Amino acid sequence: TRAAVRRGLLTRWGRGVYLVGPLTDDVTEARAAIEAVPYGTLGFDCAAQLAKFAPIAVPPVGVIVPPHRRPQPKGVRIHRIELTRRDIAYYEGLRCTSPAVTIVHLARTLAPLAYERAVQEAFAKRLTDTKQLEQALARHRGGRGTARLRRMLELGVDDLRSKAERALRQWIQQSGLPLPIFNAEVGPWRVDALWPDHRLAVEINGHAAHSSPWAHDRDHRKEQYLVAQGLTARRFTALQAIDEPALAIAGIAAALALQKR
Repeated sequence: TRAAVRRGLLTRWGRGVYLVGPLTDDVTEARAAIEAVPYGTLGFDCAAQLAKFAPIAVPPVGVIVPPHRRPQPKGVRIHRIELTRRDIAYYEGLRCTSPAVTIVHLARTLAPLAYERAVQEAFAKRLTDTKQLEQALARHRGGRGTARLRRMLELGVDDLRSKAERALRQWIQQSGLPLPIFNAEVGPWRVDALWPDHRLAVEINGHAAHSSPWAHDRDHRKEQYLVAQGLTARRFTALQAIDEPALAIAGIAAALALQKR
């Protein structure tokens, strides 16, 4: 076995688990995780990746098992959560949590910006809807971070970004700050608010619809371009712009003061 690993014929993935050949695609680690925990269900980042509404998951792979099970495989992050039949979906032939349940669980682990983007991506791809998410929340109530999801559903996920843009514009106009150019064109990109004299661009969490391959990749390339043009980019989540305008305005004011020096 050791010789096969050295020659690249096998890849050691976990205790007693070997893959034939090297890691070859984005699903290899997910398959290996199910091999290591055959009664488990892929969840969290991995389930979102397989359903294609979030980027490739960073190891260790999250596997959900019934609360009474206590496996300890290496290379796998175990979550003990009771799932029902309606919580399960299959992607790439692998058992995963459904997109709605995955979104509820991701509220525990994802940062606000990444979380809002994942929810919007799932809606844009029609993988879930408000009713399914409300039902999933009812079955998995009390999870950490789900208040953010409830607020997104209350505001309407499909229209969340446009509401955030309007809120940002209103609070900037009322704050006494220098007025920016709204929806300004910078090369091939459009930014929500631009202060040319201060070299500052402010963006609301990028809309996920029609992103290719992922919204985060587009946003990353956009930010690289802005930096190359000598601009400083500041990002706010949609919920920050709507529910925490004072913090958003304070952040913009601080950035404007810093860029003026």
